[in-house]
Amino acid sequence: MHKSRMILLSALLVIPLSACGGSSDDESSTATTAAATPSGQAANKIDVALKDYMFMPAPVVAKAGDVVFHAHNDGLAPHNYKIRQNGKIVAETKDLKPGESEDLKVALTAGSYNAYCDEPGHEALGMSETITVS
Repeated sequence: MHKSRMILLSALLVIPLSACGGSSDDESSTATTAAATPSGQAANKIDVALKDYMFMPAPVVAKAGDVVFHAHNDGLAPHNYKIRQNGKIVAETKDLKPGESEDLKVALTAGSYNAYCDEPGHEALGMSETITVS
């Protein structure tokens, strides 16, 4: 086989393989990354898309400590992101218009939390998720 054909064949094999792997839009995935806080300590940073009518990712897994939720409204209606534990709200964003975002920094201890949107009817339509902190 000619050298130029071997190079072309190699390139054709590499391109499809580079597209393999998980998607950041996978509904079953969880997202946790480390980010620097002003104090210099590492914090969990979790990107949360607020969609009509669900959160992505869902559920969320985080490590105890400072957690920064980057909530961005990817929907067509206003949404918010509220976190509660045992019926008490521990953190919340403002109501976000479509395209708006807000970083929500909260110190979480190990346990289970519930995040939800409190716009009328949104939680019942699926805008609720579990946050597990270990």
